Amino acid sequence: MAMNSGSTKGLAPTFSAATPLAVRNAAGSVPATAMIAKIQEKGSRIKERARQHHKNFEDRWVANETLRLWQRHLTDAAKQSIPRGVTSNVTAASFTRTASHNIQARTARRLAKINAITTRLSNAVVRNLAPPDLKRTFSEAAPIPRLIASQKMKR
Repeated sequence: MAMNSGSTKGLAPTFSAATPLAVRNAAGSVPATAMIAKIQEKGSRIKERARQHHKNFEDRWVANETLRLWQRHLTDAAKQSIPRGVTSNVTAASFTRTASHNIQARTARRLAKINAITTRLSNAVVRNLAPPDLKRTFSEAAPIPRLIASQKMKR
């Protein structure tokens, strides 16, 4: 019995972290949970396609980015007056590393944008589940006395 009397503090954060916030906010609404699941599934498919696209074209993108960085370096060097005999410590490998880093950063930004869109769509589903605005509902349901008086006068 002593084994089972342990604390469950470690379990609750793990479980709640595994459940997306939008699903927890849906409060058990079956249609909303289904819509959120579809949105999450589509988001994961799009992210997987983006990762595959990156994998297929990464070498080409790195080569093009390396050329672009090298050309920018040459134009910047031509604008500056560098004395003869002074060599720069710039190598092709450093341009390739920088280009690879730039391509990785672009892909990470694209994936972050997909995550943001997925979250925004999921939150829109939850936001539309809110109960109706009672103030607006009652004002539409309750007649305005001034209009009632003017309608009586017309008769």
